Amino acid sequence: MKIAEEAGLLVKLANLFKPLFTRLFPDIPHDHPAMGYILSNFSANVFGLGNAATPLGIKAMKEMKN
Repeated sequence: MKIAEEAGLLVKLANLFKPLFTRLFPDIPHDHPAMGYILSNFSANVFGLGNAATPLGIKAMKEMKN
């Protein structure tokens, strides 16, 4: 995950999928921290890093709750 982050892949994936996720979650503002966690969670799952994706999903849920 750190290698993908340093290579800029996470940012590229987040920018690629952001239009889709803003439509899936219309109640979450574009600049809300939960959206970043959701995109990071999805990116981790794309790379097959389920263990890394779980904490990001939990953080996203906590942010959406607030």
